[in-house]
Amino acid sequence: MTRYATRAVMLALVVGLLPACGGGDGAVDPLAVPAGRAYAGVLTAEDLPADPAGLAVWAPGDLALTNEHIAVIIEDIGESDLYNPWGGGIVGLGELEDAAIVRPANFNEFMITLGRFTVKPTSVEVRRSGRGGGPAVIRVEGVMRPIPFIDSIGRALFRADYSSLTAVVDYELQPGAHHVDVFFEITNPTEEGFDTVKQGILAMQTKRMPLYAPGRGFDVVGAHPFVAYVDDDATSYALSVPGTTIATLLEISGVNVLAGGVDLAFPAQSTTRVHMARVNVGGIGLDGVREAYADSAGETTRAITGRVVESGGAPAVGVRVHALNAAGDAYITRALTDASGNYTLHVASDAAVQLHAYRRGDGVAPVVNVAAGAATAGDITLPAAGFIHVAATT
Repeated sequence: MTRYATRAVMLALVVGLLPACGGGDGAVDPLAVPAGRAYAGVLTAEDLPADPAGLAVWAPGDLALTNEHIAVIIEDIGESDLYNPWGGGIVGLGELEDAAIVRPANFNEFMITLGRFTVKPTSVEVRRSGRGGGPAVIRVEGVMRPIPFIDSIGRALFRADYSSLTAVVDYELQPGAHHVDVFFEITNPTEEGFDTVKQGILAMQTKRMPLYAPGRGFDVVGAHPFVAYVDDDATSYALSVPGTTIATLLEISGVNVLAGGVDLAFPAQSTTRVHMARVNVGGIGLDGVREAYADSAGETTRAITGRVVESGGAPAVGVRVHALNAAGDAYITRALTDASGNYTLHVASDAAVQLHAYRRGDGVAPVVNVAAGAATAGDITLPAAGFIHVAATT
């Protein structure tokens, strides 16, 4: 019996005994999710993925959103080792295979903000388990509080005080989706309205995973449909703000300051629900996360396959193949050749592209052009390498 089948049997035996959580419909075993469903539940020690870098902070008792594609781990309430010291944020991302979280991202931390404030939880719960179909939801309820590590500096830039606001944060995963949506429901009980509220994300990630922006590659200044953190060997992820752009404002001491493209408003004595962010969870590397974003955005893509060979015709292993637009002035994606010199990457269905091969220490290979709609590329041949022989004598 596979691990998935074993967990499914256990789930069937106990699901009726699971307690409701804070008004939700109870938790389920999140790793036993079948195709076509999304689940929310609590992780045990055996559920946690291996941590190759030894830097993860996930722990038994944290919560997870899962479907047949992805798993997103959300920290339980309580003292945290992160810059956000209160819990309730995402602490891990990975893919789901055979009831196990695999290839976890080398994830650090990001927090969603209003100015210099974020949510200090009073509860973290499974709000909707997904056992009856539809989306799975993990809910965080709390109050807005200044982010401790930036408050002294942030006061000079973001003077507004949102301490009177209460917040509900819903992390929502749909069946079959490659993304988690994050909604804030902000209640302003006061007689004073707040406008021009800055919608932001602070991401502590680039020391582990480089930041990519579509069209620009790894030069990320400006506003974009999404930005992505890329790991060539594990799960990568992208951040976006549905309905608008996400801008990279600055990076200081490894912290990316990101902002949504519109300001928010919270009128007096009102409750306002806002789609604050979307976390697109990809496969391996840049091409994997671009495919995840394309799926979320409803974009159609096609695969291009090809091969890179050495000057003598042998397979060229470990070569990065970069795809640019037909004019060569916008960066799209990249892939790595395997042991046979083969690669696969994805571009828009109607895009003509240039392919450039690069491997450190090798010369520049000729550019290969791929016509719009074509699914295969001609071989890329690396130039012959020269050698210098140095003999030292006394």
